Amino acid sequence: MCSFDEIGISVIVPIYNSAQYLDECLNSLINQQYTKFEIICVDDCGTDTSMEIAQRFARQDPRIKILYHASNLGLGPARNTGLEHAKGKYVFFLDSDDFLHPAALEQLYSTAEADKVDVVIAKTNVFADGDDDELKLRAAGHAAYLSFTAFSCFQVSSDNWTESISKISCVAWGKLFLRSFLENNNLRFISQNIVHEDNGFQLKFLSCSPMISAIESEAVYYRIRHASLMSKAEQRNKRVKRRCDLREVLNDAFYYVKLHNNVDVYEHFVKSVMRSPDYKCLSESQNPVAMVFAKTLSKCKSIIKYVNTCVRRL
Repeated sequence: MCSFDEIGISVIVPIYNSAQYLDECLNSLINQQYTKFEIICVDDCGTDTSMEIAQRFARQDPRIKILYHASNLGLGPARNTGLEHAKGKYVFFLDSDDFLHPAALEQLYSTAEADKVDVVIAKTNVFADGDDDELKLRAAGHAAYLSFTAFSCFQVSSDNWTESISKISCVAWGKLFLRSFLENNNLRFISQNIVHEDNGFQLKFLSCSPMISAIESEAVYYRIRHASLMSKAEQRNKRVKRRCDLREVLNDAFYYVKLHNNVDVYEHFVKSVMRSPDYKCLSESQNPVAMVFAKTLSKCKSIIKYVNTCVRRL
């Protein structure tokens, strides 16, 4: 086993009801060409046999350690738990139903060391976990979103925030992060059990002006699975919840940016987010910043209307 001084990468794997896929996930890790890493499995209190599988792997490979939650906290908090215990120079997030190319960590690590960057992004192989057309269509859509042209040493700055938000996918996995960059900027996921946690984390780390490289090599095999069958009412409720969750995530990200910057930088960042293709399509009823702007504008119009009424009466 590597000593803490020799650990190059901490791979954080939140685990929740993924027994069907966990063997493939962990096997892809322990068989990496790069060997100086630790695997931090975070038990997020599922109800299947996932942790039995994780414990079996931990008995076989001393690089694996398991952390336990007392209750189900969600993907973001599970990643935060992993970060609190990470010892590697770099951090890599991997979901427990996905798996890695054998050369993934080697390619990411060597690029990070050569380019001296804060983040390295690798290509993703998106595949459908089934043969039906709907699943394949979803996989094709995800593949298009995650595709990019490789680049090196791209500096994110206030001048290119809008471009960067569109250029860098929101997913946390498939990226190698310099741990000191995360720690120095106090970068964490939202501490709530909600979806869209990656969106907020993306905005937070881009606001810290990282140096980023992106390489042609594949890292993650990303599995597109069937969603459970739902009634129309359930689908509508799910859409409403996702909008509410996104609102919470954006509020958390904007609060982070405001806390770490002056007002001008904060306002410029918010406007950049609202101009980016990923977020500008949100309506005022869905987006917290737009709602604030709308309320302020409405208040100003009311004041102007009141003043004009008073003037006419004079």
